[in-house]
Amino acid sequence: MMHFFFYNFLAERGIKWYSSFIVAWRIRSMTIAFQLGVFALIATSSILLISVLLYLLLRWLVK
Repeated sequence: MMHFFFYNFLAERGIKWYSSFIVAWRIRSMTIAFQLGVFALIATSSILLISVLLYLLLRWLVK
């Protein structure tokens, strides 16, 4: 539904139809980049959390 209003917005201003597909492609690629960024943050924080827990466990076992 939102795309319909977006395409109408572009058409009213005389923007060609193919430019709206380029805009849609850029939005989709930004979404993929955002998802990869979120995945990298989650993976990094998970590795950090596991590392800290292992360090504390090993330190507790050595005592």
